[in-house]
Amino acid sequence: TDETAIDAAGLKPIEPMLAQVRAIKDRAGIAREIVALSALGIAAPVPVYGQQDLHDPNMMVANVDAAGLGLPDRDYYLKTEARFVDARAKYLEHMQKMFALAGDAPAAAKAKADAIFAFEKRLAEASLDNVALRDPKQQDHKMSFAQLQKATPAFDWGAYFDAAGLPRDDLNVSQPAFLARFDEMLSKGSIADWRNYLEWKVLDNSADRLSKPFVEQNFAFYGKYLSGATVMKPRAIRCASAVDGQLGEALGKAYVDKYFPPEAKARME
Repeated sequence: TDETAIDAAGLKPIEPMLAQVRAIKDRAGIAREIVALSALGIAAPVPVYGQQDLHDPNMMVANVDAAGLGLPDRDYYLKTEARFVDARAKYLEHMQKMFALAGDAPAAAKAKADAIFAFEKRLAEASLDNVALRDPKQQDHKMSFAQLQKATPAFDWGAYFDAAGLPRDDLNVSQPAFLARFDEMLSKGSIADWRNYLEWKVLDNSADRLSKPFVEQNFAFYGKYLSGATVMKPRAIRCASAVDGQLGEALGKAYVDKYFPPEAKARME
């Protein structure tokens, strides 16, 4: 990996994405950006992915889930224990530093961080806690595509599914209360707050692949503080891990084709 070129590029690789977010002027623009970010694997804040049908393990269904939080789970936003209070303060500080690296003045960076935290807290309030998440029955809400659209009229699920190449078949919704909160925030929330939130999702999800200052600040919070890691893996290893995580099955097939040809399999058997 060319670290020199990456560091020289700074924020440039994501500037078109940030400009697209900052150009949002209405609720339709918010919805379009949510769809655009989902195509890049950025849940802002409703991911859709395939999972086994909770009633028929031989079937795969689309699952509409809840995500979009910068902290690990709802407890970090709501609980009053010292460790959660400290985490909230550290998260706000982290966001301010990231926006400052992206070019915002200190006052603007703080205002954005405060607004984003309040935005995410509203999402967290409507999310299941870790105990509920361990109960499959609380995440079992089979519905038709039409019912999904009716439950969230402010969002065009047709555009989302079409962009992802997904059929409009029956699906599962993990957290209906979260989906209701999402619809409420999309239909009534501040457009400026949505812009700040979506800008943060782009910056946060890209940080570990940008130049050294972004990478180091991202690791300082998510790696050292939250995860307890002491040493950051080299970029080449992080890149390999990303490929394995996102294209693991395809990568495995290519690996087997190269290193485990039919004659090797026959010899092993």
